Parts: sequence; C-alpha cells; structure tokens
Amino acid sequence: MSFARVSCVAGLVAMAALGGCSCDEKLVPTGQGDGGSICGVGAQLCTTSDDCPERHLCKKDNTTGGSCCVRSIRKCANESECCPGQICTADGRCVDKFDECTTASDCGETPDHICEEWMDPVLGASQRCTFARCDPSGGCPEGQACFASFCVIRPPCGGSCPAGTACVPQAAGGGRCHPFGQRCDLQPKEGHLVVFTQPDNVFDVCKLSDEACEYAALPPLTSSDLGRYPSVAISKDRAEVAMYDGTFGDLVVSDYDLSGVKLKSVWVDGVPASGTVLGGPEGPRGGIVDPGEDVGKHTSIVAREDGTLFVSYYDQSHGDLRFATRSSGGAWSSYAIDGAAADLGLYSSLALDSEGKPAVAYFQRAGSEDPSVSCPFDPGASKALITGVKLARARVAAPASASDWVVEMVDCAARPPPPCLGCSAAGKVCVVDVAAPSGTVCQDSSSDCAPSCPTGQVCARGNLCVQQGSSIELAGIPPGKGLFPSLAFKGTAPVLAYYDRTRGNLMAAQQTGGTWERMLLDGEDDTGDTGHVGSFPSLAVDSAGTLLIAYHDLTRRGLRYYSGATLAPVSQQRTPAPGTFIDTGISDPMLDGPAWVGADASLIVTSVGTFVAYQNSTAADLRLSRRTATGWKLEKEWTEGALGFFAQAVAAPEGLLVVHTKMHAKIANGKATPDHQLRLERVRPAASP
Repeated sequence: MSFARVSCVAGLVAMAALGGCSCDEKLVPTGQGDGGSICGVGAQLCTTSDDCPERHLCKKDNTTGGSCCVRSIRKCANESECCPGQICTADGRCVDKFDECTTASDCGETPDHICEEWMDPVLGASQRCTFARCDPSGGCPEGQACFASFCVIRPPCGGSCPAGTACVPQAAGGGRCHPFGQRCDLQPKEGHLVVFTQPDNVFDVCKLSDEACEYAALPPLTSSDLGRYPSVAISKDRAEVAMYDGTFGDLVVSDYDLSGVKLKSVWVDGVPASGTVLGGPEGPRGGIVDPGEDVGKHTSIVAREDGTLFVSYYDQSHGDLRFATRSSGGAWSSYAIDGAAADLGLYSSLALDSEGKPAVAYFQRAGSEDPSVSCPFDPGASKALITGVKLARARVAAPASASDWVVEMVDCAARPPPPCLGCSAAGKVCVVDVAAPSGTVCQDSSSDCAPSCPTGQVCARGNLCVQQGSSIELAGIPPGKGLFPSLAFKGTAPVLAYYDRTRGNLMAAQQTGGTWERMLLDGEDDTGDTGHVGSFPSLAVDSAGTLLIAYHDLTRRGLRYYSGATLAPVSQQRTPAPGTFIDTGISDPMLDGPAWVGADASLIVTSVGTFVAYQNSTAADLRLSRRTATGWKLEKEWTEGALGFFAQAVAAPEGLLVVHTKMHAKIANGKATPDHQLRLERVRPAASP
C-alpha cells in the first residue's frame, strides 16, 4: 500500500507539543547557544531562524520565555524542493511517499524486498518496504546485484528515469524518480541510472544542502533459464560450452577453465542490434531486454587446435539450421545454413572431417510445398509431412555463408498427419473421427444447423452438429524419421546413427564413394517388430575403426550398446543378450526397483577407456558408466536435484568433463518460474577400471 504522511493537524500538534509554542506567535529573540533548561536537552537557543539548522524555525517558548529552534513542516512549490522520496502535496507540503508494510511478504514476492523500521523525527516509527543493503564489500545474495548500496534482482525505478530526475530505490513502488532541480547537472546515460550519492539522506530526515548526484551502473541482466541444450568442446586449456538462454531466446557460449570455473560468457546470437537497455552494458546482451529471434536450442560445438570454434543450433523463430563461428582472434559471426523450405535444424550434431572441415547432421521436422522438398523413399507423401535426417558439409575449412555448404537428405519418410491437416481451407471444418489416424477428419462446413450448435461442436455437412476437432498437439518428441542424429567420421566417410520414432527403430547410414548405405540396426527384423528402440543414439568411432553406438531401449527400459566393424543388424533382437546392455536400470530392486535409464546418452572414447553419460529418468539422476573387460560398470552417479538433462561428455586432460542441465523451478510473484542451471562435472577416472 502506498502511504504518505499527509496529516497537517497531527504534524502541527506534534511540533507544538515538542516546542511548547503557538504556531501564530511572533518570534522574540532572547539569546543564542545551547538552550539547556530553557529549550530542552539538545535544543538550540536562537535570535532568528537564520541561527537554526535546516528545517527549523526560531520560536518563543511560552513556558520559559526563551526563543528556541523548532522543527517545521517543509514547504514546497514543486517536488524538487522536497527530499528524495517525498512528494509535494497540492497545499504545498513535502510528505514521504513509501510502501507501508508489516512483514516482507507485503512488499512482493521477490526476495530482494524487505520490511524495515523507519524513524521519522516528528511522526515516529513506521514500517516501510525497501531493499536490503549490500555488505561492506558490495556483496549480495545469489541472484542479486549491488546497485547504489542496495541488493536488487531487477533495477529499481523500472530501470530508467527521465532527464532531470534521480532514482530513489527506497521510495514507493520499488523506487521513484525524484526531480533534483538545480542540485545536479547529470543527463540520462545508457546502461546507468542517476541516483543521489547518500542513500540515507532521504525522506523527511534529509538535508537538501547535502544532496548530490552520481551515475550508478545498472546491474547486469540475469537469466533464470540458462543451460538447457548444452554442448561442450575442449579448446586449448578451456572448456567451451554452448547453451540456450531460455529467458531471452539466445545462443550463449561460456568459457570455463578445466577445473570447472566459469571465466566469461558471450551472448552470440539472438540479441537485437538495438533496443531498450535496462541492464549493465558490460553484462549479458549489452543490457538489452527486448527479445530477438528465438535461437540457440539443440546446440553442438567443436573446436580446432587454433582456438576456432564452430557451433550449430536451431532457429525456432524461422525453423532454420544456424551456424556460428568464433575465429582464432575471438570474433563471432553467424548465419543460416538451411531451412527456407522446411522446419529443420533440430538435434544438430557437429563434427570435423578428416580435413578439418565442419559437417552437421540434423533433423527435418516438416517440409513445405516448395518444389525443392522431396523424399525419394516416400515419393507420394505430402511434402508438408516429410521428415528426415540431413547432412550439411562445408566446402571449405572456414565457411562464411550458406553458399559454402553442400546439403543433402540422407534418409526420410512422411510423418503421420497431424490433427486437422488441411481443414483450414475455405468451406472446411475439423471434426473428431476416432477411426482416422490423426483422430480428426475434414468435412464440408454448413451454416444451416438449427438450432445453432452448442460450444464444442460445429455445423458440418448434412446440417449436423458434430464434435469439433483440435489441431493442438502435445509438445514433446516429434514423430518422424531421423531424430537425434549422431555424426562421426570413419576415415573420410561420414557415419550417422539416428532414430525412427514412427516405427521405433535404431537406424544408421554410412557414405562410401558418394553413395549412402542405410541400415536398420535394431527394432525390426524379418519377423516383424522387435521392440521400440533407438532413441538418443550416440555414435563414436574408436582407434581401430569400430563403430560404437549407445542407445535407449524403450521397451526394456535400458541403455543398449552396439559395436561393429561395419553396419549390420543386431542379432537376437527379441531377446537381447546381456552383453548388449550398458545399464538395465536394475541396481537393487529391493531398494528402488527398476528405473528408466538411457535418455540423453553421450558416448565417448578416451585414452583411458570408453564412457557413456546418460540420465536415470526415473530418479532424474546423472550417471556415468565405463566399459571394462567384462562389460559395463557404473563409474559415478550424481543425485542431488533433477539432473542429467541434455548430458554430453568430452575427453579432457586428466579425465573427462560432463555437462548437463539441472532443471528446477522457483516461486516468483506467486508463480512457478524456471530456475534451470548448467552443471559441469569433472571426472578423473583411474587408468584402468
């Protein structure tokens, strides 16, 4: 509640009681100096008001006959004549403008607001909303920044004040802009707020003659959703991590030292060229709060020895595959490789070929009626339904535009039609049909239903009211062929592992002499369906040229392992051999029962062995398993929090690093909001298991 001390009567009565005088008495000089018993302890004798401190008048004390300095109401013609945090009332009085409170909960849901006692020299104590003070070193609780001596989550005063005003954080509404009149000459400055230099020289206790102004840099912008879709590469003595900023919709790349300490972050793509600056200009996004294009999901990053970085990622705003480069000198550039005629770029997998040129495998979720969109394996399908795995290969070592790439469709198939497909055409309505593959069909519309159709029904052919269909699809893993592609090179030949979600199969493809060999590895054989397998495949090639694939078996709830010198179907698909499991999900069934394991698998081959990082989805834990001479064993497990999302491992000096996302939510302003965080785990395994 905004509260102003506006009671003239109360103020005058209080002052009269303090001074023992009549407000309309004439001043009678009787002496100067310490008032002692004449004026009361601490009061001052006076001859004229010029002898008194600011805000005091020289008035006669009727009891003692002496003239004493008595505190008065501050008069004003405009707000600039009042103290910071005060307003000038219509009858020309300065009164405090603040939010009254009983507890901190009265001040809002954000934890940077507190309820604090304020002592007014005339009106006494009151409880007011304010911000907690920074500690002596300028420190604040996690998630808050020190601004003008106060710990804040967001800038006070809405992050900006008009020319001629300065921000008063303690004032009502999370800060008010107060006109400073002739006492300051500072103009607005981007990325900064003008503030008064003395945070305690406010409200009714201020001394106007001591007022001065200064610039305070706005606190840096913060993201509550930073760290999803991560990818990691080692560059010299740094770990380079690409990730998605879900608060603003940006691609971010952070540098870490090899002990896991973050050194810096760069907002690479998604930040508009200009916009409203409400954060520190040296911080994230240059302080710009306006959204740009939503980019940065499904990242994949690789590094060259000279420090050059390549990142592939998805542009959700346009359905494109984008590519960013950081030169060895540190400059970033980005552009779209593919996507003008389709929604593609999801689940990108980036690798360098034998010549050091980048290549990207990625999923196409949907096409369009553009003539360039086609699927030779499903020629009669609607182009809008074509899904597939595509491969883009750079013609040169440092590709600078889409023209430097060659793009081809490796494998494809039409996805099942979504609900209400084609029903947006004129004269058509979407109606429920449980017998149809999508659960809906399109019918001719009618306007002759009588009486009119109730809510949830539409008038269709035959003048019948029928249940209306919905085009809404649940968010999640999309249907189609070519999901989760994992790219590696066997010599000069690209090899892909990918998932056919429509049929529930693990797929692979290898290019030899310009020709692709496609292979159904698991999930279906000559006898029919053998289980739903193949999601989250992770492909690696060891020093002997053996193809290694970790993948999730949805039917058996485990993480499986494929190994072969060449691509060939898995044997015993209906009853997989125990040796084909990395993790069955059964650790101690007497304690926690079987678990779903194997999501977000990341398989790597290092100098000390073969490892795979993955999620225990039942417990939301991160696991790391290691291949031994007798099979696989659990090397390490992380269990504190909802962990293991988007896991990726990379070989590093003295071991390996695993990045993943900790998913979390917090309550802010009465609502659950994301509070996701990137986690980087350093592992130093023994030389032999």
